[in-house]
Amino acid sequence: MNYSGRTLSDLFSGDFLKLALRHGTADIPYRGPRLIRNGDYTYICEADGNLDWFCGTEAIYHQDALVYECRFHGGYVR
Repeated sequence: MNYSGRTLSDLFSGDFLKLALRHGTADIPYRGPRLIRNGDYTYICEADGNLDWFCGTEAIYHQDALVYECRFHGGYVR
């Protein structure tokens, strides 16, 4: 998998991103869950494809402000 993310605000929380990544699910195992909230933070992950070939985005919001964004893609290497 390849991914590229960037912080957009000093309100970004690396601890919250780590929390989200620890809660990945079997239906989209690439990064974190589709949605997780904790206090003022919301993590959203959207992905298409399967383990053969996939792409997606993830975002973190602090209240209503986007503070982090990431794009990812990948698949099996043969």
